[in-house]
Amino acid sequence: MKDVVDLDVMPFTEANLQTHFEHWESAQEVRIGVPLWLKNMRAWKGQPSLVDAWGVSFRPDVVAHDGEKTYVFELKYARKYEPLALAEVLHHAHALRAQPYMDWPQLVQPVIVSQFNAWVRDAWTYLRESQLDEKALRVIEVTALRQRAGVGYLWFNEVDGVDPWTPIPSAEVPANIQVHLSPRQGSRCFKRESGVFACLEGEGSGNPDAYENVSQRWVAKISELERSYAVWEGISRAEGTYRIECG
Repeated sequence: MKDVVDLDVMPFTEANLQTHFEHWESAQEVRIGVPLWLKNMRAWKGQPSLVDAWGVSFRPDVVAHDGEKTYVFELKYARKYEPLALAEVLHHAHALRAQPYMDWPQLVQPVIVSQFNAWVRDAWTYLRESQLDEKALRVIEVTALRQRAGVGYLWFNEVDGVDPWTPIPSAEVPANIQVHLSPRQGSRCFKRESGVFACLEGEGSGNPDAYENVSQRWVAKISELERSYAVWEGISRAEGTYRIECG
């Protein structure tokens, strides 16, 4: 039998997100579905003071590096301002390429982190369809969740990034995930290296991130909690219900 705890969307601000990234190693919220490359950061620096080629000073939200690349993050968690993230992060990346931060790697990777935002999604889709190298930008959506007891969670979803959804037969879904994913006959199953699994019911493109009117269920093991799994169920990533299932 599964014990189920419903999760509510948690009041969260850009300042909360800033604190989470600046204090990545000691952040309070439990993380779900974090891209593997994000776990490899060796250093985090919040809002360093920099100057671009025009002589204009600016402060990127967060910079980090993994020994090979310098990552510049534009963090947004207010729908009115999230579409600005594209211009901001590309400006910051260009400036860092011209004048690297300290002795960090000269190869720069811009990253947008925000809630689901249709403007950001569609801008990223347009750039990819226009043959922009997918390595030129990374887009991560985060959803802040909480239990009624106050435990906070951040569910990460990198949109069409370096860890794509891979179709798999339902028989290859691990038994501990199968119980929570509950694929039906004819369902299409997918996985990511980050440990997130998805099940789609209905015809579609075969990409759980696509805008399609199909029923979906996503499951991710919560590594910090023994035998605990995060489950999202809905039609599109912009809406649906979240819960923790134990057992």
